[in-house]
Amino acid sequence: RADPTTFLSLPFVQPSRKGKCVSLDECIKSYFSPEHLRAKNQYECSSCLSRTARKMQDASKQLFLDNTELSDFALPNVFFVSLNRYETSLDGSINRRINRKIDVPLEYDFGQHCVIQGTQLFRLYAVVCHSAGFGGSGHYYAYCQPKSDMQWTNLDDQQPITNSDFSDIC
Repeated sequence: RADPTTFLSLPFVQPSRKGKCVSLDECIKSYFSPEHLRAKNQYECSSCLSRTARKMQDASKQLFLDNTELSDFALPNVFFVSLNRYETSLDGSINRRINRKIDVPLEYDFGQHCVIQGTQLFRLYAVVCHSAGFGGSGHYYAYCQPKSDMQWTNLDDQQPITNSDFSDIC
């Protein structure tokens, strides 16, 4: 059965060029890129049996959105995308918040990340922002554009404010 929404929690990657802002495309491509399993992270191959033990193999794994006819999954109507804006230390504690701008397109084609590749265009409707405070506190606010021909509106604790320049948002 098709799920009308999908949530992607993306890594906040380093920009491809020094001095440039990070793009949403770079973060999404990092999420869907192959992960190589080597050294201590090798894959235990159940079909590569020796007489005494299974053989450990270098391998790769990669995520795809399954849009095949035989799948119970269909591409959702809505994607929720969250950026992991915190760098963590080796012991797992939060070190610092990454305060960089991100280039967010108004439309994104998820087709390149599908099993059957083809155009799968999604339009941006809203952006939720967080201004960090001290000790884990902060303030959330949002920008919304219900229809593509409308201006972006800032939805904060006060009266909504229309802002026609999307570049001020991200």
